[in-house]
Amino acid sequence: MKLEKDYPTPPDDPGEALTKALWFYSCGRETPHTGSHGDSAQAYSFDDDDNLIYAAFLDQYGVDLSDIPYLHWWKFQAMFENLRPDHKFCQVMHYRTAKIDRKWPKAQRDFYTDMKKRYAIRGAEKKKITLAERDKQWKDYIKQRLGGE
Repeated sequence: MKLEKDYPTPPDDPGEALTKALWFYSCGRETPHTGSHGDSAQAYSFDDDDNLIYAAFLDQYGVDLSDIPYLHWWKFQAMFENLRPDHKFCQVMHYRTAKIDRKWPKAQRDFYTDMKKRYAIRGAEKKKITLAERDKQWKDYIKQRLGGE
C-alpha cells in the first residue's frame, strides 16, 4: 500500500519520514526501550492481551481505554511501562518470559511450564525474533507504507 492512499501529500524524503516514525514509535528515545527482558520471549501482544491491558489501566489509572476519545501514544506507553506488578497482565508477562531453572523444585518447574502454555501468545511459537529483527521488520513495514522499495 502506498502512502498516497493514506496521506494527500506524501513526504519528500521517505527515509527521513521513516526515521521520524521510528523516533515517534520509540517515544523520542534514540534507542528503543527494551524493558528488563531484552531479546527474551515475547512478553505481550496487544491483540491477545487487550482485555488484560484494559483491566489493568482501568484499575490502576481509572482510564477506560474503550471510552476515551484520544490518548497520546507516549502517554499510553508511559502508563503501560509503569503498570504495577500485581496486575494479572504483569503476572502473565512474568510467566511468559521466565526462564525455568532446572534447579527449581519439580512442582515449581511444572507450574511455570503450565503457565507458559496457558498464557502463550498465539503464533509466538512459530518463530522467535531478536529485537534487531523486529526493528528491521518495522522499518520494512514503514518503508512499504511510505511507498518505498
